[in-house]
Amino acid sequence: MYRQKDIEKQIVIKVLKHYKIKCELESQESPDFITFINNKTIGIEHTKCGKKGKHSISFSADMNKITQNIRKQLSQEEKDFIVILNTPFQPIYTPPYLNKRNNSYEYIEDEIINLVKGNLKFLHINQLKKIPLPPSNPFSEIILQKRTGHTCVGYFGQANYVPIEENLKEAITRKEKCSLSFSKCDEYWLIIEINSFQENFAYDTTKLPTIKNSTFKRIILFDSATGKIMKLLHI
Repeated sequence: MYRQKDIEKQIVIKVLKHYKIKCELESQESPDFITFINNKTIGIEHTKCGKKGKHSISFSADMNKITQNIRKQLSQEEKDFIVILNTPFQPIYTPPYLNKRNNSYEYIEDEIINLVKGNLKFLHINQLKKIPLPPSNPFSEIILQKRTGHTCVGYFGQANYVPIEENLKEAITRKEKCSLSFSKCDEYWLIIEINSFQENFAYDTTKLPTIKNSTFKRIILFDSATGKIMKLLHI
């Protein structure tokens, strides 16, 4: 099993390859990695962006029960996956046509389970796929991903899209303070890792903050859910 440092190193290598930068990485603690590019010593720091702020989630008991049942049935055959069920409704609200049939939700659960099983076997690790659901289903779409070591089923409505700007600025400010005690380098780069799709919320990455000044020469966002790499700052 990979140590956390090995996982961080793989992410940094992936980001450097994306920008076609060839170099060797030396692991250390502060910053996390050192490399040499164009006769410059570059210190690279990796951090994660957590979820903060007033974004509480109130689950509808009915919809929560459905997600639990789906996870229970899928987990018997599939081990590594993330299933997010998207709904246009507020999470606290249960649509009026979401009615029990003989005290069960089998007609909804079976439809989702069959779609997940049919698509999951064709996905590569970390590949993300959105699957639309028919109007008769209270969920509007399935967001499906094969993730090693992750097994979860959750749902969110529009209220569960969490703005990322505040969280990113907090992560940058925190690491700028840490950089005061970094070992001396010519430049410092910051790679911020996020997982845009969690079990019951999703980051809105369409509105990223504008970073104009920082102790870091480059600030790069890496989305582990989609593999997307986004540049926030390049001085």
